[in-house]
Amino acid sequence: MDEKTNQRLSELLILLACGKKDALLEIYAIMSKLLYTIGNYYYTQEADIKDAIQNLLEKLLREARKFKYNINASAWILQMYKNSINNHLKRRRIEKKYIDMETEICMTSSSFDIDEKYIENYLFVREIFDKLSTYEQDLVIYRFWCNCSLSEMAKILKKPLTTIESQLTKLKDKITKI
Repeated sequence: MDEKTNQRLSELLILLACGKKDALLEIYAIMSKLLYTIGNYYYTQEADIKDAIQNLLEKLLREARKFKYNINASAWILQMYKNSINNHLKRRRIEKKYIDMETEICMTSSSFDIDEKYIENYLFVREIFDKLSTYEQDLVIYRFWCNCSLSEMAKILKKPLTTIESQLTKLKDKITKI
């Protein structure tokens, strides 16, 4: 993007940080073609691209106050967009792996072979999982299904190691109470 456009994006981000939500429409107008082009690289479905852009716009509303005026505005927005897409794709791969494992279990066992205790445990875990926030579900998936170390989780979630540790402790307490 040219310098003038970047300057305008910087001004719009500052306005957005000050609560001027209509600045988001102009940011979208300036960036939409580029966002769709990048989205096409990662996704095959237009609905996924639209969801990714919507997620970016929501994130811009929340994160605009973190923008520093001396930073290239378009690069800042695009990095946020790419990070959001990569995190979404990572979650999707993990979910697919989990679904594939469940499908394989069901396909290799006849309906009579499935233990009632297995079904009971599955429903219990599903009930607990449904009561967790998306972020808490991510913590469980990364830690217990993917066997990520705490330091790996801190890198993936972009949080300090001590924060991850305390969040896992709180999550354990929450699950115990359920």
